[in-house]
Amino acid sequence: MNASQQNTIYQQILSPQELYCCDEFANFVRLAILPPPPNAHLIDVKPHAHFGSKQARAAAREKAQASTALDFIQQKFSTQFFTALLSIVITQVLNS
Repeated sequence: MNASQQNTIYQQILSPQELYCCDEFANFVRLAILPPPPNAHLIDVKPHAHFGSKQARAAAREKAQASTALDFIQQKFSTQFFTALLSIVITQVLNS
């Protein structure tokens, strides 16, 4: 008798409240017992190579950090004039 058959027998004998500690675990068990749908496909989870060169990744990281800094400043000083001025200054700095 395999685990799936044992679970089915327990499910027939016991109520869901006695069998599972919570609804989430009951849903997990149902998902684990059910066969996968015929149109299911597996997701590749193997490690993959880095995307882009080291310089490109470093530039993207710096750009993201600058963007985050700009978002923070815009939240602190929400006037339209000051935000526009800061955007121009930061864009000038990033492009230089």
